[in-house]
Amino acid sequence: QYLATAPTEPEQRGMAYYNLGYTAFQRKNYAKAREYFDRFITEFGDAATPQTLADAWNRTADCHFYARNFKAAAKAYAQAADTDSGQGDYALYQQAFVQGLQRDYTGKVSSLNRMISQFPQSTYVDDALYERGRAYVQMEKNEQAIASFKELTEKYPESALARKAMSETGMLYYQDDKY
Repeated sequence: QYLATAPTEPEQRGMAYYNLGYTAFQRKNYAKAREYFDRFITEFGDAATPQTLADAWNRTADCHFYARNFKAAAKAYAQAADTDSGQGDYALYQQAFVQGLQRDYTGKVSSLNRMISQFPQSTYVDDALYERGRAYVQMEKNEQAIASFKELTEKYPESALARKAMSETGMLYYQDDKY
């Protein structure tokens, strides 16, 4: 109803599409949410703040991710990180996660290293260290995996992932006959 009678100012109309996108997203209607976010980005992105635009790119990427369209998700996460570097930690972490799902473990490690170095205070750093270790395991680089898990357990000993990292480390030592 609002859009049918709304003023023509791009900022107000754009925020209506942005909010409709979030409404659909919360209802787990990811296809509809992506349509609204895409329309917001395409038609009103120039009038939006970089933070709002980057957030819309992140949600668009999440919608692609849930639809298992990983190539489009990675592209949208990259766009989010480029749009507002302040929100880049989530975008880079998710982009790395997608790379792992696509079995691009070298790319995953690279993206995680970039995220960790650019956002050392991010709430995702412990997740990133764990995922980096898991990528090294997939690449059969046990020493690098152990180093990543060790960094996680030393910097974030209270993290639930630290306990998982210790378990992974034990298994890696066992596999390498380092009892």
